[in-house]
Amino acid sequence: MDTVKKLFEHYKCHQAELVKEYNGKYIILTENGVQGAYESEAEGYYKAEEQFGLGNFILQLCTPGTEAYTAQY
Repeated sequence: MDTVKKLFEHYKCHQAELVKEYNGKYIILTENGVQGAYESEAEGYYKAEEQFGLGNFILQLCTPGTEAYTAQY
């Protein structure tokens, strides 16, 4: 399983506890845990890309439920 998939699975498994601390923020998640929480998706993305490089992190809106990571068409 690639890094991004592992990190996303980790987020889903720990979503409830992450929401308690970071609700409404965009979090940077790496193999070492949460590396930052930001109000803006853009700010989080640019910080993460600079620090960790593409493919080594996920930037996830931390909210309860599945709405932040699912879409219906």
